[in-house]
Amino acid sequence: MSSLVALVKMVKALLSNKNLNLEKYIHKLLPAILSVVVGKQLCARPDQENHWSLREVGAQVLAQICKSFGATTAAVQSRVTKLLSQVFSDDSSSLPQRYGAMVTLCELGTDVCKNILLPQLKHEGEIVRKAIETDKATGEKVQQLLVQHLGPIVVTLQSPPDVVDVYRRDYGFLGTALCEHVSTKLRASHAKAQQRIQLQKKAGIRNWQTPLGEQVKQIQEKQKPTPTQQQPKAQPQQQSRTITPQPSTNQKPLPPMPSAPKPAAGTGSTAAKPSAPLSTINLSDIT
Repeated sequence: MSSLVALVKMVKALLSNKNLNLEKYIHKLLPAILSVVVGKQLCARPDQENHWSLREVGAQVLAQICKSFGATTAAVQSRVTKLLSQVFSDDSSSLPQRYGAMVTLCELGTDVCKNILLPQLKHEGEIVRKAIETDKATGEKVQQLLVQHLGPIVVTLQSPPDVVDVYRRDYGFLGTALCEHVSTKLRASHAKAQQRIQLQKKAGIRNWQTPLGEQVKQIQEKQKPTPTQQQPKAQPQQQSRTITPQPSTNQKPLPPMPSAPKPAAGTGSTAAKPSAPLSTINLSDIT
């Protein structure tokens, strides 16, 4: 049992490695993983060993194969879902086999559950009811799986108020558990989600599934005025003025400039010759 779990986890790790391309080996991996998921007996002591976790890991690997190679490998998901649907149509299938098929369909997404698993809910509910009478733990485990994964789908299909009789009429034995799960845990959150979507529609957001930060950014961009709405602000006109210096009353008047000295007597009235410019001075003129 432990070796099987290790092998399935190894395959999951190989599929997660982006440096490896296992597309050529998918046709060899699928039969082995399918036998782990819907095998009738995976261990010698099913009542003591946890074969449920092995089926759950195998279901994750199958879903990973379908999502990774669905675009390149021809109709890999349709072939897997067709093989899993045969488990429900076979009355000799045991409840663990049905559990493996159910958990794989749940891993494949909401649309697969809605189109394949939900129409089988009333029939599977009768099998779960009989199983609870003989093996309560096994029956309740399958019931919990169906209610948990199909509840979010049912809450979108059933309008409030949630009436037990209506759920029993539509979904059989599991209608009671579904009604309780929807009314107590899912209805309030679903109403808040619908209200948030309506507010987003009013704000003009097209993609309702964007993260909250992107939604806030889109709302802020929506509220910004367009360039045509923005008007330039009028700049105040600055008047030019000339500033004239005012004489200070405390400032003392400057003393008068000294007059040029008069030539000495006997030197004549001839003024002194101006000195020659620097460019015409010779070294022989310097005494």
